[in-house]
Amino acid sequence: MDVYFATNLIVSVIALLTLRYGNGSNSASYYLSLFAILSWFIPYNLISQLIPEQVLMKPIVLSLSQVTTIASTSQQNTNIVELSAWLTWGFISLALIGAVAFLTQLIHSLRWQRRLLADHQLIPLTCCNSKSQALVYLSNQVASGLLIGVFKPVILVSSKIKNTQLVELIIAHENQHLKAHDNIRLIILELVAQLFWWNPLMQKLVSVNRFYIEARCDEQASKSYGKDNYLRDLSTLILCHHADQSNTLTCAALTKRKHNLTRVKRLKEKGKMTIKNKLCYLIAAFATL
Repeated sequence: MDVYFATNLIVSVIALLTLRYGNGSNSASYYLSLFAILSWFIPYNLISQLIPEQVLMKPIVLSLSQVTTIASTSQQNTNIVELSAWLTWGFISLALIGAVAFLTQLIHSLRWQRRLLADHQLIPLTCCNSKSQALVYLSNQVASGLLIGVFKPVILVSSKIKNTQLVELIIAHENQHLKAHDNIRLIILELVAQLFWWNPLMQKLVSVNRFYIEARCDEQASKSYGKDNYLRDLSTLILCHHADQSNTLTCAALTKRKHNLTRVKRLKEKGKMTIKNKLCYLIAAFATL
C-alpha cells in the first residue's frame, strides 16, 4: 500500500507541474489530468499477483542479503506487511465515508433538481427548443444557466437575462455539454472527489479536470457559434450575471470567477500544441508511465 501512495504521489505531482507550466491544449490537459486521476484507481497489488513470485522476490532478497541477515529481513518484511494492512484498512474506511457523503449529496441534488422542475413559474422557450437537444425553460431560481438531469436532461436559463444573445450563448454552451456527456462526467468526478476527500492532490486534480471540461466545451461551442461572438457574449455574461455555482453535480454556464476569467483567456489563445508543448507532455507521459 505504501508503494501505491508513493507511485500516485509522483504521478500526480508530475501531472500538476506539467499542467501548470506545459501550456498545452485544452484536450491534452484534460486527458493528462484524467490519467493522473485514474492512476489512483490502479490496483498495483492485484497486478503484482499476476507476476511470478520469483521474479518479484529474487531481486529484493539478493539486494537485502548483501546488507542484513535473513532473520532481520524476515522481521522487516513482517513489519512492512503489518503497515500495509493498516494502510489498506484505513484507505477503505476513508473511501466508505466518502461514498456515504456522495450518496447524501446526490440525494440533496436530486431533490433540488425536482424542486426546480416543479416550479410553476417555469416558462418554456418554444422558439429555442427546436434548436436544442434538450427542453429549455426560463427559471427565476438559477443565476445564469444549468443543464440538469441525465436521462431526460433539461436546460434552465435565468429569467433575469433579457439579452437574447446571452440566452443563445447559454443554450449553445449547455447543448455542447450534453453532446459531450459532460453531465455524466461531472457526476463521476464528484464521486471521485468524495471518495478521495482526504487527498489534497486528488482534490486539485478534480478541480483542474472540471475546469478543462468547461474549457473544452467553450472551445467546441465557439466553433459553431462564432469565436468572436462567443468571446463577446461570454465576457458579458460573466460581467453581468456571475454567481458561483455551488452544485458540482450539474453543468453550469458559469462556475468560479477565477475559472471563468481563465476560460475567456484560454479561448482568446490559439490553444494549439506546439513542438515544445508536445515534447513537454510526452516527457510527462513517459515519466508517469
